[in-house]
Amino acid sequence: MKQIITFLALLFFTISCSPETAQDSYSRDAVISEVRTMTDNFFNDINKEGFEAEFRYLDSTDDFFWVIPGSDQAIDYDSVYTILKQSAPDFDQIKFHWDQLNIYPLSSSIASYTGIVGGSMHQISTDSLWKIGLIESGVFIKRDDGWKFLCGQSRDN
Repeated sequence: MKQIITFLALLFFTISCSPETAQDSYSRDAVISEVRTMTDNFFNDINKEGFEAEFRYLDSTDDFFWVIPGSDQAIDYDSVYTILKQSAPDFDQIKFHWDQLNIYPLSSSIASYTGIVGGSMHQISTDSLWKIGLIESGVFIKRDDGWKFLCGQSRDN
């Protein structure tokens, strides 16, 4: 947990101490547009392909972490990968959408966000339809292959 706090403190310190010209060297609107396209594609791909489509959008470096609903601790990429791999076969219909998404560019390659996710999932084994409502916040990072979820947290809405 101390590493997470240190990472975020360093990230915000670095951004806040950047010269004004560095902040002017990118288009906030372009970053918002790129990230919005990625987040739309993220849910479109999950809706078509299931949970395993998420892997294309998660940053797989050691910097990745997520706090999942009901947990008070962050988990790493490998743990998220395992959870999604184990859960994927049990759901045959997944429909997620953004009820609200706010994107806050911090640089040309980093943006934070807050959002509300709605949707449903059909669980095969119990023939149950689960309604989904999540509140999320996190950070996106632009890698060579596009924007990725770097870190964040989700909780039930």
